[in-house]
Amino acid sequence: MKWIMKQYWRVSEMRVLASLALGTLVIGKLYLSYVPILRDRELVGAITLGMILFFAFLGLGWIYDTRLRMWSPKTQAIVERQAYYHVPLISTIAFEYPFLYAVIQTLKGLSDISEIDGGSIEHLAKLLHEYFSLKPNRTDIDRTIEMGEAFLEQHPFATSQHSADKSIPISSRIKLGWETQILRLTWIQSLTGLVQDVLIFGILYVFVLFPDATESNVLIYATLGISLPLLFVLVIFGWIYDKKLRVWSADLTVRIERNPYSYVLEPALHAFTIPFFYALLEVFFKSLRNLGLDTQGIEKVIKFLDEYTKLQSSRSQDLEAAVKLRSSLGTLFQEE
Repeated sequence: MKWIMKQYWRVSEMRVLASLALGTLVIGKLYLSYVPILRDRELVGAITLGMILFFAFLGLGWIYDTRLRMWSPKTQAIVERQAYYHVPLISTIAFEYPFLYAVIQTLKGLSDISEIDGGSIEHLAKLLHEYFSLKPNRTDIDRTIEMGEAFLEQHPFATSQHSADKSIPISSRIKLGWETQILRLTWIQSLTGLVQDVLIFGILYVFVLFPDATESNVLIYATLGISLPLLFVLVIFGWIYDKKLRVWSADLTVRIERNPYSYVLEPALHAFTIPFFYALLEVFFKSLRNLGLDTQGIEKVIKFLDEYTKLQSSRSQDLEAAVKLRSSLGTLFQEE
């Protein structure tokens, strides 16, 4: 199945390039008669005009990318609507949760022996207990930012808050607003499907709505009578879809549930994160044991992580096993 999908990806990549080449050629052929210099060159003229259009679009893309840096607000608009950038994944709950529990338990023991104020650790344990119980719904998504800000206000790293006082430039606000509307229009376009694609060509309907229209004012009628009102209606629908219905949350939840790395660890985590965590846990375990403190909690976590890290994304039964294994661990912070 992986081999088949790899070939499909290769074909898809070539299809994009082929579609781009064909599209520029078709456009070049369509508008060839409007360019006097190339009018009589037929295929050569069409290819030349197509190449001009290609490099024109490439130049606009360069401006969009390098000068305007529109990828930044575009990503920001997407992230704001990605539920799992706010609440934890199954793999996060299964891996980071027990590790953080072991770390907090160790720090609690060390702070008690050293007679250090552990108020922030106690507060952090309560915060993590709440955070790892959050779900990808509207209330919990909005709650995540409030939780983090409340913790930092109570336990600030520094007394100055200059970074929080910086205002967002008007240009950044405009770009984010633009990308937000584009995102909403994209959603509505995907929902309306073929109807939307047909209605985009409003000029074709002018002759039905305005039978007396002449060729000189067809474009004006199409733009003012159909395209702009339709665009306004779609923006309103996009706002309802985004802000009121928040369908994106449910849509992304379905996608996450069908991502194997939502259940088990990604390859990069095996290369760096796991060795780091295990070395840290070993130091904590030996420190607690040498100090005569209880090590049952950290031993439980190490045993769990040893079983969890053996699960593979290519085995369907391992994805189910990840959920069951995580359930068997229970709610560690609730045991406090």
